[in-house]
Amino acid sequence: MEYVDFLPVCPEVELGLGIPRGPVKIVLENGEQRRVQSTSSRDVPEVMETFCTDFLNSTGDINGFVLKYRSLMNPTFFEPPLEGLLEVNHVDSHLRDVLWR
Repeated sequence: MEYVDFLPVCPEVELGLGIPRGPVKIVLENGEQRRVQSTSSRDVPEVMETFCTDFLNSTGDINGFVLKYRSLMNPTFFEPPLEGLLEVNHVDSHLRDVLWR
């Protein structure tokens, strides 16, 4: 496109969570909530946060995201949310507010 460059990426695929991805469950462990993929017992938010940080640091200037409905990128999967990550990567606060709805 003339004004937009798309960088297609699927974090779940990049992390090897499979297609289709196995369900992710909230599990109480040692008094703390974890979100784990039931088939592999992987701690999803931890690996997702690492992927997000690495991806954003490697791409340069990003002005927006197109997210799939019910993606693991939904901020409710992160505790605490990836607060500040968008600002650190110079994405404006309006976009952050839209993403966190």
